[in-house]
Amino acid sequence: MAVGFWNFAGAGVFGFLINLPIVSYFEVGTLLTSNHGHTAMFGVFGDAGARGSSSCASAPCRPRPRGRGTVRYVRAGFWGLNVGLALMVVTDLFPGGVLQLSDSARQRLLARAAGSRS
Repeated sequence: MAVGFWNFAGAGVFGFLINLPIVSYFEVGTLLTSNHGHTAMFGVFGDAGARGSSSCASAPCRPRPRGRGTVRYVRAGFWGLNVGLALMVVTDLFPGGVLQLSDSARQRLLARAAGSRS
């Protein structure tokens, strides 16, 4: 579920957002690009990497630990990664990217208007 959500959010929503022609003209190098990159990459490899590292860490343990504590740690890691990425996107990358996009559009439009007057 989490892989599908982050694939849809990162590659689908944010990827489509930064490829719109008017946005793409003004957003090159802003935080919207890293917003798309972080969420799409985590959707593809993040949860799979967490599962792989969890399996590799428990492989040398014989017999395999099956206690309730192990499940609790894996669950905490899963939710910690997903909530942390969501907070990073919602509180930092997306708002910063929107501010940079609006500032870039305003500065370029002002520069174009000033250049056409002379």
